[in-house]
Amino acid sequence: MQSLSSARSPRRLPSADRRQQILSGSEALFTTRGFEAVTMGDVARVIGVSRPTIYSYFTSTTDILAELLTARLQD
Repeated sequence: MQSLSSARSPRRLPSADRRQQILSGSEALFTTRGFEAVTMGDVARVIGVSRPTIYSYFTSTTDILAELLTARLQD
């Protein structure tokens, strides 16, 4: 897992890399703040992108959490 500061990147990333950046940033936020306290705006701020960018990959924080949990269960 990346730290919050290393998850931040202003440059244009390939889709798969951006998706992973969103997942990593979200995981860090969920761990430190708790799932219920995290918004899509929080995720966008921590990785340095707009909310619409986050929504182009995930429909909600629940969707992000589901993908994180699925990945953990497959490991």
